Amino acid sequence: MGGRRGGVPPRRCRARHVDARLSAALAGWGLLTAVLTLDDRFLLHEVVLPYLGVPEVLVYLVYVVVVLALLVGFRSELTGQPEVVLLLLGLGAFAISVGLDLTGWDSTVRRVAEETAKMIGATALLCFPSAILVLHLRRLPGRS
Repeated sequence: MGGRRGGVPPRRCRARHVDARLSAALAGWGLLTAVLTLDDRFLLHEVVLPYLGVPEVLVYLVYVVVVLALLVGFRSELTGQPEVVLLLLGLGAFAISVGLDLTGWDSTVRRVAEETAKMIGATALLCFPSAILVLHLRRLPGRS
């Protein structure tokens, strides 16, 4: 009933390891999305942190480092997932939003474009883990 030591069969251990890595990846992306949402809602990178002496560009740099760390750290969980298109769409839309924010160009068109890109990014980043979870749950034993 068990592996060599009488515990959980090796196949199930591998499945749990994959589930743990997938859970960690989704938790990381979820935490990043939550921080970005709070940042946007409370103007952390535009008002609060610069008031405390942290430049806006440094905040963006920290976000880029976190995104790269998540992409590299969980690349095996991301490769082969068709839903990764949603992640790339979300990150690309956020990059456009940040680029427009940093231009300094102040017009209604820029603000609308920036907010639109931000909403596309937020929606895609929300859909990304949801789609992976649905697909993962469908693959569980006993599911049709």
